[in-house]
Formats: sequence, structure tokens, C-alpha cells
Amino acid sequence: MIVLQNTYLSIELTELGAELVSIKDMEGQEYLLRDEKYWGYSAPHLFPVVGVLNQNQLLHQGISYPVRRHGFARNMPFSILERTENKVSFLLESSEETLKLYPFHFRFIVEYILEGKKITVGYKTENTGETDLAYSVGAHPAFLAPRNRAESFTDYYLEFQHAEDLQTIGLDSQTGLLKRNKSPFGKNVTRIDLEKSLFKEDALIFQNLKSEYLSLKSRKSNKEVRFHIREFPFLGIWTTSGSSPFICIEPWAGHADYEDFHGEFMEKEDNILLKPHEIRVHSYSIEIRY
Repeated sequence: MIVLQNTYLSIELTELGAELVSIKDMEGQEYLLRDEKYWGYSAPHLFPVVGVLNQNQLLHQGISYPVRRHGFARNMPFSILERTENKVSFLLESSEETLKLYPFHFRFIVEYILEGKKITVGYKTENTGETDLAYSVGAHPAFLAPRNRAESFTDYYLEFQHAEDLQTIGLDSQTGLLKRNKSPFGKNVTRIDLEKSLFKEDALIFQNLKSEYLSLKSRKSNKEVRFHIREFPFLGIWTTSGSSPFICIEPWAGHADYEDFHGEFMEKEDNILLKPHEIRVHSYSIEIRY
């Protein structure tokens, strides 16, 4: 386990999946879920796909490759590329194992920088091959809601930087595939009060928000999580049913397949395309405010 800390926060990271598994403030308050009884992850990275592919198959040049939901990076060991007092970078490179699942040569770097009360997470993807590469990337952190026994899930709400006219992208809860229809969610929405019924059809998925950040707040606490998502065109919000005490806030560059898409991965809409040796960087940040 790798620990970064300053006078405000302490975070823990693991080389498996380059995952952030703990955020604590100096009062010992934990902000991330870390209980496999409710979910098997804390803050996995989604690469080289976000969501599910049709029949869990990636089609490239007529050949199908088996790729599970959200890709393979979250379940693979990364190596430590660089470590300083307030920064650590993890590296995953293409290998014989990954080429059986994803037929592209790549370097995928996940970088964490701890500055004050903010954690910045960067994704650097490099095409190390001699042909074009396609991918999607995203984050899936699970924030505790509630954070203590005096609170409940419904004490929490999400607050947007700007009022939003929201539409949700349809999602088949059985297959995980997207539908072409969008459903109105609300006009001039500044906050979403959390309740489990919102997620009966799985995740809420929004596209091209005006807000560069949104905040997870509680009516019973002055502590909040501000989540900066400017570089990601899609936002997923998700939790499980029952008593699970968390809410996932998921910035995505890319998404699951649409139900009617059966084409080649290079042709999938909203994938990111890289020329040989091209590099693309996406980043988001988690700011703990109290």
C-alpha cells in the first residue's frame, strides 16, 4: 500500500489497478467506500473501454476479442513509474496478455497528485504501436453516503456548479447497453436529492454538462466532496439497491455500446482515436471541502 499525506488529507493507493482505496481527512473521516460486502472496488479506472460492449466482444479487423465490462485495467497490476512526496505515477503497458483482449499496443499511466485538500488524477494514454488505436477511459469512485451512523443515504444530494437542463441516456439494465432515446430528467436542475429509486434502471447518464464540477453534500455535515469533471463529456451516477452506503460519480470519455451498434471498435462513436505514438491526457480532481 502506498500512502500520500499532507496536513489536510491522507490517501492510500494500491498497485493492483492503480486504485485509490482511501481518502481521509485529518479528523479521520473516510470518504471512499472500502467494503466488498457492498461493492468490490473503491475507485477503479475504466480502460480501454467504458461500460459493456455488445456481447462482450471487441471487433477489430473482423476478429472478435473478449472484453468484459469496463475493461481490464482495474484488475491488473501496475508498476510504479515515479514517486515523490506528493505524487505517484503507475504504469500499465500492453503485453501478450492484454493483446489477447485488446489488439493495440499502448502505455497507460495513472498519476495522482495531492495538493492541499485536492487529489488530481490524470490518465495518460500513449499509442506505442504503428497503427491507429481506439479507446475509452473513465473513473468510477464510490463515495460514502452516509459517512456515519447519524446520517442516511437520503441526507445526501448532488449540487451542480450551474443550473442544468438534464436528459438521461437510456440504459438496458439487463444488458448494460445504451438506448438511443433520451429521457427528460429536469430543467434548471441545480441539485439531485439522492434516493435509491433514482437508480432502479441502473445508472443515470448525462452528456455535455455546462458545469465543470459538482459537489456531494449532506444536510447533516459541513464536509463536502467537490468533483471536477471538465475534461469528460459524459457523467454517470450510480449505486446499488438496498442499504449500500455509497454513490459513484463517474466521469467518462466514451461509453458502453448502443444496442444497435455491431461494428468495428475503431468506428464506435465517442471513442478516442490515437495516431501511432500520439498521447492523450484526461484528468479530474477530487476536492475535500470542510
